[in-house]
Amino acid sequence: MVTVSRVRAQTFLDEMSNGRNRPCLFSCRDGEEYREYVVKFHRQLGVGIVCEFVAALVGQQLDLPIPPIAITEISPRLVEAIPKSEIRELLANDPGPHFGSLLQTNQYQPLPTGFPLPDEFMPQILNIFAFDILIQNPDRSFRIDHGKQNLLFNGQQLVLFDYELAFSFTRLIASAYLPWELRGQDWVKHHLFFGNIVRYAEKNKITFDEFCDQFMAIPENFYEEVFGLLPPGWHDQSFVDKIAAHFRLVRDNIGLFKRGLLEALA
Repeated sequence: MVTVSRVRAQTFLDEMSNGRNRPCLFSCRDGEEYREYVVKFHRQLGVGIVCEFVAALVGQQLDLPIPPIAITEISPRLVEAIPKSEIRELLANDPGPHFGSLLQTNQYQPLPTGFPLPDEFMPQILNIFAFDILIQNPDRSFRIDHGKQNLLFNGQQLVLFDYELAFSFTRLIASAYLPWELRGQDWVKHHLFFGNIVRYAEKNKITFDEFCDQFMAIPENFYEEVFGLLPPGWHDQSFVDKIAAHFRLVRDNIGLFKRGLLEALA
């Protein structure tokens, strides 16, 4: 059974970024504990909040290193206690609930530019690449103009985050290509790990079998449970229907999807 914590923010700690979505750090009451969550606001994300929520839960189901998430409530009283700022104004007009991701400590840092992860990480790199292709996430990119790593590394472990731009096909009136038609797609070639995988594949056989087997092992009712956890204010039925249909399409054509992953690297 899929579960997601519902936490209540207790203290505003810091603004994490002055970018478009303005994520902030809050100390939150999580059951009997207090934990720090990076919180993205509902109205700043728009439908991207559904993408964050669904992608995180699917990724966790696939054993990817995605932090625990939470549906986060911020009371009007706490909003009033935040120093006068644009953040306070944003929250005053946004009752939420919001999207929270548990803050990762343990000396996590972005990957240094050009830093090649050791080959021992390649199985995980392949799974991360396949996952981003599955959910059509163009945001984990090395592009100088707008690329972002959206991951951290502490020398031993990776951690992944930021999926508001996932399921990019939902923004289109009609999808221009099927999920496995990947050859020549710029967003695929610009993936953060594309070059690493191509270089590795020159001397090693890759298959994506592990990822596809894990994806097919997800129970069919899992997605219904995930969608059922969406708060009413987030739920957009037509948007959810597109995501559900996408997962069904890939599941029904997993062989084509696996071949598409390999062809994308050719």
